[in-house]
Amino acid sequence: MTLHRSYPQRLGGTRQSILKLRWIAVLALALALIVAAFSLGPFARSQTRKLLDGLKGMKAEFSDVHVSLFPLRYRITHLKIREEKPKTKEPLFYADEIAVTVRWSRLLTGHLAGTVATQRAKLVLHQPPEGSQVRLPPIEEVVPFPALLERAQGSAAARCSTSGCARRSSLRCGSMTSSPPWKTSAPALTWSKV
Repeated sequence: MTLHRSYPQRLGGTRQSILKLRWIAVLALALALIVAAFSLGPFARSQTRKLLDGLKGMKAEFSDVHVSLFPLRYRITHLKIREEKPKTKEPLFYADEIAVTVRWSRLLTGHLAGTVATQRAKLVLHQPPEGSQVRLPPIEEVVPFPALLERAQGSAAARCSTSGCARRSSLRCGSMTSSPPWKTSAPALTWSKV
């Protein structure tokens, strides 16, 4: 009668316990990801509401917020931001959808890289009354990317020449969507007199 197991028997028992531990760890991780995926939506909605409620002098509303882990994406739909005392009936900012996607591969290496895509976004800037010392910033400061600015101004010029928007004192500029090309639409940048 032996009190000790031989080396191969001890090793076999250890392999089985390590294999069991690995399966338990994989199942626990999968369960944690499933729970996180289901709880991210309500958490993201409440945090978005909290952030938008903190905008001073503004009221904001949105339809819904979606968060996904694979790919890592935050998407907000029907976002409207209005002044508390509006000067026009239009919101200052509106977007049917804004999607921010972050690349996991770059995030795991400590870098933040991704894309921002908008659908049907519109920004309204109010021109100060005549005689006021305050002026709107140059369009180059509002749209800091030269390629988007050229695209926006070209689109606005085409629409202004056909719709007569110069008489209405408003300028609608074209797409500011950065990617992907199949999701682009023409957001507008509106300059209006109050």
